[in-house]
Amino acid sequence: MIFNHKKGSASKDKPVYGVSRKKKSEGAGSSPKNSRSVKIPAFRNPRVALYIFLGIMIFGGVWAGALYMAKNTTIGEVTVRGYHYTDLNDIIETAAIDTGTHADSVNINQVLDRVESLPYIQRASVYISPLGRLELNVTERNPVAILTQGDALALVDRYGIKMPVPESNFPDLPLLFGFNVNPAGDTLRSESFRQAADFLWEVRNRKISGITISEVGWHPEDGVFALSSENGVRLIFGNEDFERRLDYWEEFYRQIVPVRGIHTFTRLDFRFRNQIVARET
Repeated sequence: MIFNHKKGSASKDKPVYGVSRKKKSEGAGSSPKNSRSVKIPAFRNPRVALYIFLGIMIFGGVWAGALYMAKNTTIGEVTVRGYHYTDLNDIIETAAIDTGTHADSVNINQVLDRVESLPYIQRASVYISPLGRLELNVTERNPVAILTQGDALALVDRYGIKMPVPESNFPDLPLLFGFNVNPAGDTLRSESFRQAADFLWEVRNRKISGITISEVGWHPEDGVFALSSENGVRLIFGNEDFERRLDYWEEFYRQIVPVRGIHTFTRLDFRFRNQIVARET
């Protein structure tokens, strides 16, 4: 069965100090109009010099104060912001910053390297306040699916980075099969994974698709395919133009499914422009 897809529709000059000199006479009776003046640049206004001096003194004072604070500030509190999948205690222990440590003795680069080695952490930054509060801000990776291979599971982000499935905060994400879970440190870089990841990223940003698609895979002939959350209907999306094809699926779900029921179909193909090819039970 083929469903045709139809989409709805004036200032003062400063004084100049100088000397004037008559042009050397070429003969008697030379006219004064042949004289010329040589101007010597004026000395700066003393007030400007005072402002410059005060600016240097203020800057020097601030710099000296900051240096003094850095040498005498001790870390009294460590706070962490931005974590979700990562356990707070793991971040603090990995950062290895002891309270009471002088701020100037903290090697920030080493702290960041340690924290960013955690599986979920993409990047981190550190701020130390003059009062000794160290704030560690982390940005975690955004998983797009749960890799599944037999009994093995792993989270994976859009760039193929694998992460362990957290014991708590289990994510509500589609299952992705057909790719290796192990080794954990092996980044997925194949063209088939890139297509699946692009599709999953588009699904992630949609409400209807996000709740109606449960599993995603890749097939050499069909490209990216998915199973509907209801009745496991096979949905074929191919290898490109996922935004348009997901529009087809969502319109089909809104208009046809309430009338016919999802159980009526076993396969829906969205690879054709302006039509959906459906296989019925």
